[in-house]
Amino acid sequence: MGPIYCIGLYRKENDLSKNLKNQEFRQILEQESNEYPQIKYMNGYDLLSSYQGLSIDGLHPSDFGHDLIASSLSKKI
Repeated sequence: MGPIYCIGLYRKENDLSKNLKNQEFRQILEQESNEYPQIKYMNGYDLLSSYQGLSIDGLHPSDFGHDLIASSLSKKI
């Protein structure tokens, strides 16, 4: 069986205001993922490398954002 990939929160508009809950959630998910050798954590913030990849609501990826995520994933997997 291959690895299981766990992807954390993608970049969101409220990250611009240094939202600590987003950072804390990413850290907890990474720590928990590291407890299991078959799980490979990927930081979603890094996978969606630009705020320009967000849709108008500032939360969901746009079509461009999905392309950025797919490109990042293909390089890492």
